[in-house]
Amino acid sequence: AMTVPLPEMLSDMGVITTSGSFQGYPDRFNTSFNLESEIGEVVADVYLQTNENPEYSFIVLGNNLRINDVLETNDLSDLSFKLEMYGHGLTMEDSDFEANIDLMSLNFRGNEFKDIGINSIFKDQRLAVNTAIDHRYLNLDLKGAIDLNQERPEYSLKADIKDVDFVNLHLSNYDSIMQLSTNIDLSFSGDEIDNILGNLEIDNTKYFNGDKYQMKNFTANVSESYGVKDIAIDCDFFSVGMSGIVNFDDITNALKDNVIHYFDIPSWRKTLNNEFDNQEFSFNLILHDTRQLTKLFVPELYVADGTTITASYTNKYYYHGSTIESREIIYNGLKFKNLDVRNTARHREYKSLVMLDDIIIRDTTDGNPDPIYLENVKLLARCSNDTLKVDVLWDDDDADDNNKAFIKSVFTQNDKDGGILSIKSEDIVINDSIWNINPDCSIVFNDNRIAINKLMMFTNTQSLSMNGYFPKHESDTLKMVFYNLDVSDFDYVTRMYDIDLDGVIDGIVGLSGIYDNMSFFSNLELNRLFINRQEVGDASINTTWNDGLKAILIDSEIFKNGNQNRVKSVDLNGYYYTKKATNNLDFKLKFHEFNLETASPFLSSVVQRMHGSASGWV
Repeated sequence: AMTVPLPEMLSDMGVITTSGSFQGYPDRFNTSFNLESEIGEVVADVYLQTNENPEYSFIVLGNNLRINDVLETNDLSDLSFKLEMYGHGLTMEDSDFEANIDLMSLNFRGNEFKDIGINSIFKDQRLAVNTAIDHRYLNLDLKGAIDLNQERPEYSLKADIKDVDFVNLHLSNYDSIMQLSTNIDLSFSGDEIDNILGNLEIDNTKYFNGDKYQMKNFTANVSESYGVKDIAIDCDFFSVGMSGIVNFDDITNALKDNVIHYFDIPSWRKTLNNEFDNQEFSFNLILHDTRQLTKLFVPELYVADGTTITASYTNKYYYHGSTIESREIIYNGLKFKNLDVRNTARHREYKSLVMLDDIIIRDTTDGNPDPIYLENVKLLARCSNDTLKVDVLWDDDDADDNNKAFIKSVFTQNDKDGGILSIKSEDIVINDSIWNINPDCSIVFNDNRIAINKLMMFTNTQSLSMNGYFPKHESDTLKMVFYNLDVSDFDYVTRMYDIDLDGVIDGIVGLSGIYDNMSFFSNLELNRLFINRQEVGDASINTTWNDGLKAILIDSEIFKNGNQNRVKSVDLNGYYYTKKATNNLDFKLKFHEFNLETASPFLSSVVQRMHGSASGWV
């Protein structure tokens, strides 16, 4: 017996009952049918003529269709619609038709939409579609067209969008307000990224998420003449121009080839497709007032208006030149003043020069009048013959050099997709202390491991050294040794958090397995420790790793010199469970006449101006 295979989706419809009629001949007939199933009902009337002058018409009604069962999605359900379609011709070249859809009801993510009309006309290989939605969470007027009559398809789209409520439409997990209104006018031709030409205009864009954002105008234009492409983008926040021979489909390969010309990257070289089109173009970017843009996407960033980026590139001669200029860039409170970047690539050498008037780590405040900053900062990077050289220097403007440095580093590749980094210093002055870097130090990158050898910063009286491997896996251990280290030399870092540290550190810290099975130990002594000029005393911090508990055992004591003898003011003992997100501390803490003013800077967000002393157990 012959069996007829049925689509799998029919099994989701449960028990199906159908009835209908057929009148006519195989090449010209009328038919109607009614289909009832567990997910809803469909009724259709169809006329089809397939002889010398093909024509057709059909009307389809759907009532309360639970389409979520068929489409296996919870986004769409409860669809009722009416489709009317009339036309003639059965090929793309001779087909003309008119189709109208009335979405009488549709549930989308819990919201019911009613009476949405979608109208379309296809004639002379041109399709025009329009629709409108009037809903309390979405007001949309949309018109689109496609012209397949041309060598390259032509497209147009106009959309007026008002008060799209992303939260109530359940299109966003944002727990408050997210609304958008805008007008879009798009017209372009092309069927792949490198032959697209046209215009885009976006007007009167308003976005509200508790704060108001507005963009009055955004325009983009792509044109081409005799193989030279011109791209122009302009909006409230920035202006972009690009001109020349640009092939976006190949630009990634071309740029990788340019980099490899100066500095070999084996992983790129292995996958590089050397057959790519010529690239020869110029680029420029001018930033206007970007505060609304950065507030929305990167709130910790500020870039001064007038910031510019210019570049020119040709892959034929491996030439590249670019500049970046900005009066000020601020990121997370870190300020970069008068940035000037110059990049050039030619004659087998790539060179990058970065210059800054100031890097302000902490600016002057009422409570802290002393700023923390670096002046006259320069970074020079040169790359050629698979060797990267980087020089970093800064020098304050004071007659007495309180902070200055000149650090040289060289990275040389080896044959195993790795290399060796060496670092040397000529002058490093930090808070009036002269520091040096061990000239025999090296950092070796090889076999997915980073070996740190004899890396040491030292003065005549103190040092900080590191040896071992970057602690990525359990077999990689990094040891840091402190010898008579005066923390006040580095308090420009802690002073960013309004904490002034004084004291001396001796001891060792070890760390391994931070990516898989972490292990940690320390044996540190902090002598004559002061916090914000308040005496803490002498502290010892001993930690070991308990692999069974996946926890760090901490055993710490603080001693303070009393009038007649040495007194233990703090005794801390217990575990920190690194794998637990909550309840990860299990400590016993004992105080004896502990100066509360010492803890004030660490609890400033909870308690202000603490005074007195504390004794007891926690």
